[in-house]
Amino acid sequence: MAIMRISVIILLSIISVFISVSEAFSQSMLKSSFRYYGFSVFDYFTSPVYLINQNNVVENAEGELVLKPTGYYRGSYLTAIGALSFTYAARSTFKEIKSAKNKSYSVCVPVTVGLPYGYASGFMSKTKCSGYLDFAFFLEYNKGLAATGRTSDDNGFMIGLGYEIIFFPFFFTDRHYKNELDEEKKLQFYRFWIQPTIHTSFKFKNKKNQIREANLKIGGGNFYTYKNEKGEDEFAYTIYTKLAYMIYPDR
Repeated sequence: MAIMRISVIILLSIISVFISVSEAFSQSMLKSSFRYYGFSVFDYFTSPVYLINQNNVVENAEGELVLKPTGYYRGSYLTAIGALSFTYAARSTFKEIKSAKNKSYSVCVPVTVGLPYGYASGFMSKTKCSGYLDFAFFLEYNKGLAATGRTSDDNGFMIGLGYEIIFFPFFFTDRHYKNELDEEKKLQFYRFWIQPTIHTSFKFKNKKNQIREANLKIGGGNFYTYKNEKGEDEFAYTIYTKLAYMIYPDR
């Protein structure tokens, strides 16, 4: 419980610092900058593969049973699914297209914190986990609504390319597994991983003339091939999908 409380405090501190810095940056950029926030409608992502040796049990010269690696591996993933996440983002326009008042290029830095339901496959199947933090950096093309501070369009479009860093999990129930000698072992989880990501959104105005956004983010990477328990090549990778509803505060 103490570790959980410390993790929550660290998460909240990081978010607080990020918001303070982004607000100061946005104010210095005047109308060329936007701050917005929202919540996920759907989250789904997987961790890089965790591998342990597949062993044969053999008898050594002293008559003791020992493990002999086969050269094959047992693999396991952590998978997270849910809709309990919050995102805060700061976007700054670095170039407005002069031929049109409703097109621009921008830099966006969103941060997301969430509490999805996490579970593991394979030899870690008893593990349940939650808690993630996601930092991302995007270069974006914007058209229409919210592309610049002067745009008066009723809707808009954005597409961006970048990278994200995912910290997961912060909380877990168990990370033990048993080897071929029925000995209990403890697995060290990855602290974070990095992967390329694309995100796109449709911006619109609600009945109160307020700007809203439907945002879809898809990422993946960390490709790896290994020999599974059957001696077959198995392809491993990470994937991330998020659908979010974003709110632009009145300017």
